[in-house]
Amino acid sequence: MNLRPFLVITVLLISFQIFSQEQINLNGDWRFALAKTEKEAEALSKFYNDKFDSGSFRLIPVPSNWAVLGFEEPVYRGFENDKASEGFYLLDFKVPANWSEKNIQLHFGGVWSSAEVWLNGNLIGTHHGGYTSFSFSVTNKIKAGESNRLAVRVRQVNRDYKFDVYDDWTLGGIYRDVTLEAVPKNRWLDHIVVKTIFDNLFEDADLKLHIMVGDRNKETLPGNYPSPGESYNLRATLFTKEGKKVDSQEILVSGHTATNREVLMTMRIKKPQHWTAETPYLYNLQIELLEKNVVTHSRTERIGFRNISTDGGIFRINGQAVKLRGVNRHDEHPDVGRATTKEHWLQDIKLMKAANINYIRMAHYPHSQGFIALCDELGMYVGEEISLGGAAELMYDESFSGAVLQRSYETVVRDINRPSVIYWSIGNEDALTALHLASVKLVKSIDSTRPVLLPWRAEEWLPTEVDILAPHYWKPQEYDQLASKSSRPIISTEYTHAFGIDGFGGLEAR
Repeated sequence: MNLRPFLVITVLLISFQIFSQEQINLNGDWRFALAKTEKEAEALSKFYNDKFDSGSFRLIPVPSNWAVLGFEEPVYRGFENDKASEGFYLLDFKVPANWSEKNIQLHFGGVWSSAEVWLNGNLIGTHHGGYTSFSFSVTNKIKAGESNRLAVRVRQVNRDYKFDVYDDWTLGGIYRDVTLEAVPKNRWLDHIVVKTIFDNLFEDADLKLHIMVGDRNKETLPGNYPSPGESYNLRATLFTKEGKKVDSQEILVSGHTATNREVLMTMRIKKPQHWTAETPYLYNLQIELLEKNVVTHSRTERIGFRNISTDGGIFRINGQAVKLRGVNRHDEHPDVGRATTKEHWLQDIKLMKAANINYIRMAHYPHSQGFIALCDELGMYVGEEISLGGAAELMYDESFSGAVLQRSYETVVRDINRPSVIYWSIGNEDALTALHLASVKLVKSIDSTRPVLLPWRAEEWLPTEVDILAPHYWKPQEYDQLASKSSRPIISTEYTHAFGIDGFGGLEAR
C-alpha cells in the first residue's frame, strides 16, 4: 500500500490547524500505585492531596493497561464477587500563563472502567464507562503558568461496569490519550456536525453544517431579559486534500450573550468526489469564528461526501448497492492490551484490505479515534457499536437509564462526522428492552443520516427505527429465506468465531 498520500494529507492537516484550538498532550510517564484490596485502596484514598506521601508510587506509561505491564494477572470476562483492584495515578504538569484567559477542557480518550478525577486537590468529577471518551471543564481549577497536580483514581468495578464486560479481557487503566484543550474564554466554536446530501443524480451535494457557538460574555441587562451582545461572522471554507479551495461562505450572526447558539449553514458543492471504501477521498473543512474581522477561533474537520440508504431492503452507499465483506475486530493487541497505536491500526487495516475485506464491525464498543481516522483515510466501512451488550439483565432495570443514554450519546457525538462509520449498532446479542429502544431513539434523534441495527435481532416486527436486520450464526438457507421476504437489509454481524476452547470452524458452510 502506498502511504505517501497519507503523509501528504497529514502535513496539509497540520497547516490547517494554525488558528485552531491549543492542545497539550499529557501522555507519558505518570506515577502509579495499584491497590489490590479494599484496605490498600483506603490507605491511598487521599492520594490527591499535596501533602500525601507518594514515595511508593512507580512510574507507568500513559496510555497503558496495568495488567499488561505485569502489575497483576489479566482477568477474563469480569471479576469474581465483583471485587477487583484499583489504580491510582498522579501527574504534575504546567500550562502556559496565557491560559488564564482561556476556557480549558480536560479530555480522556478512554479509562477502564471508571475515573474519579481530581485537580489541585479539587474533585472535578467521576465518569463511568470504560470505552467512551469524556471531558471535564477545568477552567476555574487549573493554575496557569504554575505547577498543577492531576490525580485519577481508576476503579474496575462500579455499578455500571458490567455494561463493558464481554467475552474478552477486562483490562484496567488509562489506556487512551489524555489531553488539555484551551479555547477562547468568551466566545468559541463548541461543536460542529457535518452532513453531506447528494442530489438525485449523485452529482452535486449540499454540505450542511450545524455549528454550535459558545458564549460566556456577561449579561448587560438586569433581570431575565436576554442581553443583545455583539455580532460576529462565521466562515466555512472547503479545501481539497491537496489544499485547493473548493468553496467558501461567510455569514453574519447576531449576538447571543451568555448562551450557546446553533448556527446552520449550507454550501452547494459542484461534483464533489465520492467517499467510498474504494475511493476514500477526504476534504478539509475549515470553520472560522471572526470578531471585528479577526479570526479568534478555528476548527478543521476531515470530511467525505457520502450518503447511506436502506430503501427497498437494499443497503446503498451513494446510491450504489454495496455488499459488505467484513470481520469483527477488538481494539486490542497482545503487547499493549487496549493501548493500541497507529502501527497496530495500520497493520490491521493493511492485512484486511489485502484479504479483500471492506468492512469492520467494532466488537463491542467504540474503538480508538485514531483507528477510525485511518479507516476514513485508507477506505474501510465501519459499524460502530454502543457498549451495552454486557449489561444483560441490567437492561430490564430502568435505574440504569443514565448509563444507557450516556454511552449512546458519547459514542455518537464523538464520531458523527466520520465518513467511514456507516451504521450505529446498539448492544450485542440482547433481548429488546425499553432501554434498548430508548438508545435507538436517542441515536436516531442525534444522527438521522445513518441506519441503526441490533446485533442478533432479525425479527420483522422490530420497531421501524431499526433499519437493518442482524441475525447471528444462522444456516445459509435460513439467511436466504429471510432475505426473500425482508423489507430491510440484512447484515449478519456474526457468523463464526473462536471463543475459549472452540476454534474456528464452519466457514465451508458460510
